[in-house]
Amino acid sequence: MNRSEDITKLMPAVGAVSHAVQKVQRDGTNPHFKSKYVTLEALMDAVRDPLLANGITLLQWFDKTDGNKVDLITGLFHTSGQFIESVLSIPLDKKNAQAVGSAITYGRRYSISSLLGIVDTNDDDGNKASEEIRYISTQQATNILTLIKDVGADEPKFRAWIKESFNADTLGRIPESALNTVLSTLEAKRGTK
Repeated sequence: MNRSEDITKLMPAVGAVSHAVQKVQRDGTNPHFKSKYVTLEALMDAVRDPLLANGITLLQWFDKTDGNKVDLITGLFHTSGQFIESVLSIPLDKKNAQAVGSAITYGRRYSISSLLGIVDTNDDDGNKASEEIRYISTQQATNILTLIKDVGADEPKFRAWIKESFNADTLGRIPESALNTVLSTLEAKRGTK
């Protein structure tokens, strides 16, 4: 998180926005999961006037991407010159434009809500986030180690990359959902040495 040295004028203004908005109704429907969610449009409609009334400008932009994630920066800038910025690294499970756009929109909604202290009307109290992560098998980890050697990848750099990208301290802690990304990244190294 990046911020100005002094935020004594900004934070009370953010608190006033949070108090004015409180909860936002879920207005979108996800047909795949049969669930409702707060759309970016509804969230922006809810916060726009309170932000303006409290002298805050909200901006969002991208900083960098490595092909597997994109960093979204959300900034709140007060008329006093004080500011706060938050960075959210959004994983890109799929590499097509629609999937990337969807992931970015999702990230934008959650970044805004987080910075402003806004919850939706059906907050699940972190239940989804506490679901167990499934990791690759021991055999898959062994196969990845073999592939690292076969393609001539730098093993310490690869291990640093999986730590940064997937919070995996060991090969066996790579999430199942990241296996294809890991394999395709290694395969892309084949023949580059």
